[in-house]
Amino acid sequence: MPTTSHKILPLFVCQNLYRELGEMELETLPRPSQNALINNNRNYTKQRRLLNDMHNMQSYNAYKSIKPVRTTTESTPRSETILIALSYLVVLILFPVAVFCCITTVKEYERVVILRLGRLRKRGMFGPGVLFLLPCVDEYYKVDMRTKAFDVEPQEILTKDSVTISVNAVVYYSIRNPLDSVLQVADVTESTRLLAQTTLRNVIGTKNLMEMLTAKETLSKTIEKILDDATDAWGVKVERVEMTDLRLPTSMQRAMAAEAEALREAKAKIVAAEGELNASRALKQASDVMASNPITLQISANIVNCFHKQISLPVSMQKAMAAEQEARREAEAKVVAANGELVASENLKLASEVMEANPISLQLRYLQTISTISNKNNHTIILPFPTDLIKKYLGKSLFIYLFIFFFDAHILSFVFVSFRFFCCFVV
Repeated sequence: MPTTSHKILPLFVCQNLYRELGEMELETLPRPSQNALINNNRNYTKQRRLLNDMHNMQSYNAYKSIKPVRTTTESTPRSETILIALSYLVVLILFPVAVFCCITTVKEYERVVILRLGRLRKRGMFGPGVLFLLPCVDEYYKVDMRTKAFDVEPQEILTKDSVTISVNAVVYYSIRNPLDSVLQVADVTESTRLLAQTTLRNVIGTKNLMEMLTAKETLSKTIEKILDDATDAWGVKVERVEMTDLRLPTSMQRAMAAEAEALREAKAKIVAAEGELNASRALKQASDVMASNPITLQISANIVNCFHKQISLPVSMQKAMAAEQEARREAEAKVVAANGELVASENLKLASEVMEANPISLQLRYLQTISTISNKNNHTIILPFPTDLIKKYLGKSLFIYLFIFFFDAHILSFVFVSFRFFCCFVV
C-alpha cells in the first residue's frame, strides 16, 4: 500500500481523522509511519512559526509607520558621556556668561522638548518655569499649546452633481501632545493645513450642491472628525472647522435665481387665486343679504380704504418675492373688505328692520347724518329744505343776513335740528 499520500498530512489532522472514525478499528486504517509523522509535524511547526513571525513583522511595521516609537535606549555611549562631561566643565569655567546663555524661561502655555545629543531625555518634556540647557549638547523645541487657527485656501472643487464651486474654510486646532508634534512630524502647522485642504476636497466631492447649501454644519462636523482622527498621531486636536465662504459660478447663480423667481411667481399666483376665491365668496354672501331686503340696498354704503406700501427689494434675487407679498396683501385686503361688506350689510339689514317698525328712528338717523356733516369744516353748506320757503316770508336782505349769521357749522346744525323738530310738530 503506498504511503506517499500520507506524508503531507500533519499529526493533528491524522488524529482528528482517527477520532471521527471511532467505530472502526484503528488497525484496519492505513497508518503513516512514525518518522513521516514526526517530519511532517516539524515542517508544519516551522511553517507556522515563519508565518507568525511574518505577521508580527508586518503588524509592527504598520504600527511603526503610523506612530514611531518615541523612547530611546537607556544605555548611553561612552563618547556621549565624555561630551556631556566637557559641557559641564565649560559651564563651570564660564559660569558668569553661561548663566545668561544656558538658562531659558518657559511660559505657562508652552512646553519644551529637549534632545540631548539627538536623544530624547527620559523626562520627555519640560515646563513651565526656568530650564537649564547645556551648551552645544542640548537642542530644545518650544511648543505653543494654545488654540490656533488658519485659513484653508479657496478650493475649486467639482461636486457630485458636476458643479464647480469655490470653498473656503477656517480650522481651529491645538497641540495636546508636544512630544508627538516634535517627533512625529516635521512641521505640524503646514502638515495640518495640507491635510485640511485634501480632506475638504475629498468630502465635498462626495456631496451634491443642495446638500452643501443646506447642510453646512453637518459637512463641517464630518471634516472636523476626519481631521481629528488623522492628526491624532501628531499630537494635534482639531477643535472646530467652519466653512466661511461658498461661491458658485455666475451662470449657476443666474440659473438658481431664475428658478427661485419662477417658484415665487407661481406661489404668488396661487395666493392671488385663493384670495380672489375667498373674496368672491364673501361678496356673494353680502349680495345675498343685501338682495333679501330692498331698504338695506338703498341705504348701504361701500367704503374702501386703500393702503399703498412700497417695499424696496434687490432686483436680481427678490423681485419675485415682492410680487408674492404684494399678491398676498391684495388678497388679504380683498378678503377683509368682503368680510366688512358682509358685516355691514347684516348690520344695515337689522337697522332697516328697526326703522321699518318705527319711522321716527329713520328721521333721527337723518338728523344725525346732517349733524355729522355739519361738524366737519366744509366750505359747502347743505340746507335740508328749499330756500324758497323762507324767501316768501323774509326779505332778500334779511335772508342774506341770516345766511351769513348761520355760516358757522355748529350753529347751523342747531338750527337744522330745531327747524326739523318744528316741522314735525306742526305736521
